[in-house]
Amino acid sequence: MTASPKVRGEAPDTDEARQAGTGRNLIALTHDPALAAAVQELAAGGIPVEIVEDLRGLADHLMQDDTAVALLDAQALGVPADAAVDAIKNQFPEVRLLVAGHAAEQNMLASRIASQKVFRFVHKPASTQRLRLFVDAATSQLAERQAGPAPLPSAGASGATPPQGSSSMLPILAGVAGVVVLAVGGWLMMRKEEAPAAPAPPVVAESAPQETSPEVTALLQRAAEALAAGRLVGADGSSAAELYREALRLDAGNASAKEGFDSAIDRALTGAERSLLNGRLEEARVTAEMVRLIVPDNSRLAFLYTQIERELARISADASQRQALEARQAQIRAAVAAVEDRIAQGALIDPPTDNAVTRFREAQNIGGGDPMVRTARDAVVAALLTAADRELSADRPTAARRFVEAAGTVNSSAPGLDFARRRIDEALIQQAALSTAVVSIPVPPPAAPPAAAPATAPAPAASAGDAPASGSAAAPKPAESGPVSASTLRVVRRVAPEYPQFALDSGVSGWVEMEFSVAKDGSVRDVKVIESEPGRTFDAAAVAAMRRYRYEPVIRDGEPVEVRARLRMRFTPQEGR
Repeated sequence: MTASPKVRGEAPDTDEARQAGTGRNLIALTHDPALAAAVQELAAGGIPVEIVEDLRGLADHLMQDDTAVALLDAQALGVPADAAVDAIKNQFPEVRLLVAGHAAEQNMLASRIASQKVFRFVHKPASTQRLRLFVDAATSQLAERQAGPAPLPSAGASGATPPQGSSSMLPILAGVAGVVVLAVGGWLMMRKEEAPAAPAPPVVAESAPQETSPEVTALLQRAAEALAAGRLVGADGSSAAELYREALRLDAGNASAKEGFDSAIDRALTGAERSLLNGRLEEARVTAEMVRLIVPDNSRLAFLYTQIERELARISADASQRQALEARQAQIRAAVAAVEDRIAQGALIDPPTDNAVTRFREAQNIGGGDPMVRTARDAVVAALLTAADRELSADRPTAARRFVEAAGTVNSSAPGLDFARRRIDEALIQQAALSTAVVSIPVPPPAAPPAAAPATAPAPAASAGDAPASGSAAAPKPAESGPVSASTLRVVRRVAPEYPQFALDSGVSGWVEMEFSVAKDGSVRDVKVIESEPGRTFDAAAVAAMRRYRYEPVIRDGEPVEVRARLRMRFTPQEGR
C-alpha cells in the first residue's frame, strides 16, 4: 500500500526544500482520526507532514529522508510494537521514533524507551501542542548530531542527482521496503520468550566538544546516579531533575544535562500516570506536585492534574454518597426497630400517635423500597389481621373492622384482606338478624270485672253475617293456631342466598329454619331463625335472602291479612358455586 497524499503545510518536493527540512519532516503511520487531526494541525503550523497507512509506505518515505521523525500509532502497525521498532531502527538507525499508544504499549517498550530506540512515548489522546514539543526535541537533537563539516562527495559522483520518482529508483525503493517488512516478519518468527528486563537509565548523549567544568561534571555524575536509582524528582536538591537543572544553570548548552533533565521529568510523569491508572491517587498527586515545583508550565503535567482532580472529585462524591447511604440505613434500622417494639407491646392502632402503624409510616417515608421496610410492612399487616380474627372469635365484628381497615392502609393488596372483610360483613349481618328476631312478649291487660246481670231478658245473639250496629266495636278475629308452611303460599319473588365464602371453600353444607311474617302487601318482615345446622354458619345469609322474598297477599273474607309462615332453606356447595 502506498503512502497517502501530502497534507497541507508540506514543503515543496525539491532538493533545496528537502535539504532545508531534513530532520524536521514528520512521517506519521496512523488510522486514528483524532491522532491524524492533531498531526495535520502540525502541518498547518509549518512542519512538513506525511501520513502513511502501513510499514511499506513508511519505508518508502524513510528511504528519501532517513533522518526524519517518524510517529508510529501502535494500534495501526499490524505487528507488535516492539518488533516494529527493532526492525525500523535496524534499517534506519538515524530516524527518531515517536510511538503513540496506551499503558500496555508503554510497558512493552519500556526497555527501548530507556535505551532511546524510542525517542518519546506519546500517550493517547495526544494534543497538537504535545506532539510539537516532542517533534521539536527530536529535531533539535538531530541538528546537534548533524553539526560539523559538510560531507565529502562520494567517489564516482557525477554531480547530477537523479530526479525523485525516477523509474531507476523504483526497484531499489521497493526492495528496501520489502526488507523492512521481511525483517519484521522474520523477527516475529525467530523471537523467543524473553524475561522482561528492568528499564535501564537512558544513555546520556556525548558531551559537547567544548570542555566541561569539573563542577558540572560532578553534577552530571550525581544526576546520573540519582536517575539510575529512581530518584527522579524531589524538593531536597538530590533528585535527578534538580541536579540536571543545576548543571544547566551553570552550563546552559550542555546537551547531556538537557537530555537527562527531560528524561527525568518524562519518567516521573509516566510513573505518576501509571500510579493514577492503578488507583494509587496519593502517590500520583505527590509526584505531580514535585514535578510542578521544577517545571510548572509542563503541558503534560497540566493534563495529569486535570485527571487527578477529576478522580479526587469522584472519590469525594463516592464518599459523600456512601455516608448518606449509611446514615439513611441507620435511620431505617431505628424506625423498623420501633415498629417491631410496638408490635411486641400489642400497640397496633392505639395509642393514635405512637403505634405500630404510625411507626411504619415513619420507616416508609425514609426508605419505602428498602427490604427491611417491606419486611416490617408484612409483619404489621399480619399482626393486624391476627388481632381482627381474635375480635371476630369474640363476636366483636365492629372492633375487628378497625384492625382490618388499618391493615388496608398499610398494604391494600395484602393476602387475606378481602377474606377478612367478608367475614366481618357476614358477622355484622348475622348480628343484625339476631337482634330483629327477638320476640317481645306483651303483658296481657288486666281482666275486666264480670258485668252485672241485666234486669231484662238478653237479646238474641247476632249471626255471623250480620253487621254490627252503628257505633259498636267489630268482633275480634280468632287467633291463629301457629305459622303456616311457606309451601302453601304463592311466591312472587325468590332470592338465592349468598353462600358464605369460607363455608364454600371448606365444602360445608347445611340448612336454616326460619319463621317470618307475610304482610298484607306480600312483603316479608320479622324474620326469626328457629334452628340451623351447623349453628350460625348460614344464619346471616339465609336471613338476608329471606327479607327480599315476596309473596302474593293472603286473602281472607275478601280482605288481605298478615300471616306467619315457616321455611327451611338449604345450603349445598354445588348450589353455591
